[in-house]
Amino acid sequence: MALERFVPSALIAGRQIFQVDLIQNLHRSVLGHDASYRDTLGDFRQEVVWIGGNVPIAYSVYNPPPPAEVPYFLEETLDYMREDGKQMMTQSLITRMALAHAHFEAVHLFRDGNGRVDRFLLPLMMAAEKHVPLYLSPYIELHKQAYYATLKQEQKKLNWRSRRMP
Repeated sequence: MALERFVPSALIAGRQIFQVDLIQNLHRSVLGHDASYRDTLGDFRQEVVWIGGNVPIAYSVYNPPPPAEVPYFLEETLDYMREDGKQMMTQSLITRMALAHAHFEAVHLFRDGNGRVDRFLLPLMMAAEKHVPLYLSPYIELHKQAYYATLKQEQKKLNWRSRRMP
């Protein structure tokens, strides 16, 4: 149902659809029926989180940026997705999708539902560029371990402190 709701908007708006309110609305849409979600749907996390199971943060697999930096890094990712700059001339759609996906996951906007929201962004990126929107989530789920390993490798290359917040 979320795809039916958002793909037509992507076809009309093109890359300009990639705004903060889209991300918040996707989160509300894909987690709207999850009674176990305890935060306000669409609100960015206000707590430090870490990836890696129920271990102390010192043993985590990955540490996303602090909550105060989430809006800044999200906006940078959305700017990349909307941009009409050099990456449009030098990177294929698949490459741009992979980079946007890795960065979105790295920011980890919400305490839960990041992957589900992000996997909806992929067909929206396709639709925004007038390609047939393919929902890749079933494929990603089928190859989950390889997907996590690759995502982890890419996230390790990010440097959250390379730019200061304005």
